[in-house]
Amino acid sequence: MNKQDFLNQLKQALYENKISDPNEVLDYYTDLIEGQIEKGITEQEAIQSLSKISDIILELKDSENGSNNNFTFSNYIQARPVANTILGDKITSSSSLKKVKSYHINIDKEYCLNTKLWERNIEIIPSDSNTIDIEYKKSFSNPIEVFIHENQISVIERIHRIWVLGFIQMIVFAGLYIGFYFIFKNQVSQNGWWHALILFLTLVVHGIIFSNHYYKNSKNKKILVKLPKAKSLNQLYMIQRSGKAELSSIYATTFNINAYSATCKINDSFAHYIYLKNSSGHIRFGNPNQELKFKSELLNTITSSGSTKIYGLNAQTISAKVSSGSLLLDNIKSYDMSLKCSSGSLKGNGLMIENNISVNLSSGVTYYNDISFKSALLNAKSGYLTLDNIKGSSNDYILKTKYTSGSIKINREKVANIHTSNTTSKDEINAKVSSGSIKLNFLNK
Repeated sequence: MNKQDFLNQLKQALYENKISDPNEVLDYYTDLIEGQIEKGITEQEAIQSLSKISDIILELKDSENGSNNNFTFSNYIQARPVANTILGDKITSSSSLKKVKSYHINIDKEYCLNTKLWERNIEIIPSDSNTIDIEYKKSFSNPIEVFIHENQISVIERIHRIWVLGFIQMIVFAGLYIGFYFIFKNQVSQNGWWHALILFLTLVVHGIIFSNHYYKNSKNKKILVKLPKAKSLNQLYMIQRSGKAELSSIYATTFNINAYSATCKINDSFAHYIYLKNSSGHIRFGNPNQELKFKSELLNTITSSGSTKIYGLNAQTISAKVSSGSLLLDNIKSYDMSLKCSSGSLKGNGLMIENNISVNLSSGVTYYNDISFKSALLNAKSGYLTLDNIKGSSNDYILKTKYTSGSIKINREKVANIHTSNTTSKDEINAKVSSGSIKLNFLNK
């Protein structure tokens, strides 16, 4: 595929998917391809180094869809930095190139990056000398500031957001940034990597966004990101396309984590609203035997052909959907819980539901052990659904089941009488059976 074919297909996909600012995206990829060609590679090699058009559209959609979960780019215009740059007069302007303006930064050798990184209109270029070039398109007119701190380089669009384009071993942000978004985005070259510890001290920001993916044929696919002390954080939005990410000790209003063929672990962290989307990846939220320290308002998790494990969470409302994947809920407390499983595995252990649990099983296996609730509605079209060790302290208990085939097994321990007929009692089982069988095990009545 040549450059024009790629751009034509990209343009068609942008308009078909109603992506905002399509011309800006086209300009970006035009300059990116031409820049690669100017550096000596062929047009076809430049095209092959890019992400697939479908992946580009998916990432753009993910960024825009973040606004559906209290995430909005319009807040950028409110951003005002409250911190001093430390670069000072180390920036010197040079003559304009054909398509970009260029600034040279004279810095110590230790700060030079080992990857060449692009972000929209800006490119950071390390050299063999004690300089780093920052280039951006002539049409890009926003003022910028450059930070160098603890082996880290970041470029700030002063009125918009902080782009962290590359770093080596450790980043420390100790300043106060009110209403600001930090954006960590890395398109790693074939010999590059992203491996760093990110440390936030006494930080107040509006949001942090991670978006990471690799060029085709990338050799090194290890990503490790740690946020050990990010507090007073409003939004954390992360798109992880490959590699590994680890986040810890984060306190935020909203988590929006998307894992595509990647591994993401979140430890000792809390958010009022938690959105987890897993496609052919692995997400682990919390640790086994974790205490229920905080109460969230909402957990919404979608797992497709991946594995999601959630430990030690207290949420007012929990909604979970599994499709050809697996979900584990361990030591979970909730007021209302809605679970859907299609051709997958959904397991719960130590579930404490104050009000109602609703389970819809199309196919697959669902198993719940050591569970308590006020009422339950079980709908199993096919597959196997088991409730084991149902516990409760009162007779205010309703269980209704409906299924067409397969098997439902219900075990109840240390609770008062169970009636299998349709009665008006608050303590009843209302079973509607088309085929298959139902088994009730009464323990320690």
